[in-house]
Amino acid sequence: MLSCDEREYYLQELIAGRIGLSDLPEKAFADKEFVIRYANLGTIGKYEIMELGAFSDELKSDRDVAIAFARVDYINLRYTNPELRKDPALILAGFNSLEDGYEAVKYADDKLKDDATFMMSLIKQDYRAFKYASEELKMDDHFVSEVLQINGLALRYVVFEELMEELNILKIAVAQNPLSFAYATYDAQDNDRWVDELYQINPIVINFASEKIQEKYKKDGLTTGFITNDNSHNIKL
Repeated sequence: MLSCDEREYYLQELIAGRIGLSDLPEKAFADKEFVIRYANLGTIGKYEIMELGAFSDELKSDRDVAIAFARVDYINLRYTNPELRKDPALILAGFNSLEDGYEAVKYADDKLKDDATFMMSLIKQDYRAFKYASEELKMDDHFVSEVLQINGLALRYVVFEELMEELNILKIAVAQNPLSFAYATYDAQDNDRWVDELYQINPIVINFASEKIQEKYKKDGLTTGFITNDNSHNIKL
C-alpha cells in the first residue's frame, strides 16, 4: 500500500508527465485508492490511462475499481470479473463512457441482455444497444416494435426470419425513419405489394427497393422520393 504522501506524489508526477506508468512502484498497482484516483484522471498528458487488465485479479473483482475504469473506457469491462457484469451500474458506466459506449452492452451478463426493462432504458439513449439484446428479445414482436418506434434504423439488428409480422415491423420502422428500409431483407425490397404500401408511408423507401421495382416506378412516372444529386446531402444512414 502507498502512503498518502506517496499517492499524491505519483499522481502529480503522472499528471505533469515527468514519469510514465512503467515508473510506478509495484505496490501502486495493488493500492485501491491510488488506482481509482488514477482511473479518474482519464488521459494524462501523453500517457493514456492504463487498462484494468494490468491490475490484480482482486482489483478486477472490486466493484468500485471496475466502475472507475469503465467510466473511462467501456473496453475495460472485458477485464472485469464476470460476476460484476451482472451489475447494471457497471454496464451503464461503460455505456456512458464514449460515443460508441453502446458497445459496453456486449460485455453484460446474458441475464441483463435479456432484461427488457434494462435493455429498453439503454436503447432509448442509443438505439444501437439493440445490437446486443438477447435473441429472445429480438424475436419478440412487441419489443421490436417498441424499439423501432424509437429509431427505425434499429431495423439493421432485427432477425427477420424469427418475426411473425415482418410487413408490420417494416411499416413501423419506415414511419419512424424511411432510410431504415435499406436494412430490410432483399425479399422485402423486391416485394411489389410491400414496397407499394411502404411507399405510401414515405416515398424515400423507393431508393432501397430492388432495381426491378425502381425501374417499374420510373417507367410509371413515379419519381417522387428518388434521391438525386440535388437532395443527396439530406440523406444519411
